[in-house]
Amino acid sequence: MTRVAVSLVVALALGGCGIPSQDRPVAIDPSSLPPRLGQTAPTTTATPPIDAATRRQLDLWFVGADGLASASVSVDRATELAAILDTLAEPPAGSVLRTAVPPEVVVSADVALGQATIELSEQFAEVLPAEQILAIAQLVLTATEFPGVGLVRFTSDGEPITVPGSDGRQIDGAVTRDDYTDMLAP
Repeated sequence: MTRVAVSLVVALALGGCGIPSQDRPVAIDPSSLPPRLGQTAPTTTATPPIDAATRRQLDLWFVGADGLASASVSVDRATELAAILDTLAEPPAGSVLRTAVPPEVVVSADVALGQATIELSEQFAEVLPAEQILAIAQLVLTATEFPGVGLVRFTSDGEPITVPGSDGRQIDGAVTRDDYTDMLAP
């Protein structure tokens, strides 16, 4: 009996707490709002919807006037990393972006256990050092956009090679996007 009485008192007390109901919406005077609530939200450009079952959005990285900049593209989910990296040889049509990745420099690209292994042709050794830094940054930033890739290792003739970091120092072993984020356009 005591439990029933206590439950009834608690239910009545909680029922009295809450927001009073109204029959219709009531306008709020904008001058009574805190300053930030009265501001108009900035507008954004919506990205067209994609068919998530068969396609995905990826950022491809290119060289801009102030650093590396991305161009968002819709790709088929079945597209392999090598095919995506091949598209870096040519910047998007009509853009001010350029590429440092020469055509046919990416021989292959495989993904296993969170690491992409990118095989570069011997032609890559002929690329000027400053352009090599940009090309490697483009490849790493784009490869790490690929689902499940966090590390990128480079090979040539099947053998691991060192690659330049953003500061030009040679890095032995796998690199990450963090090795090149200081090259991103502001």
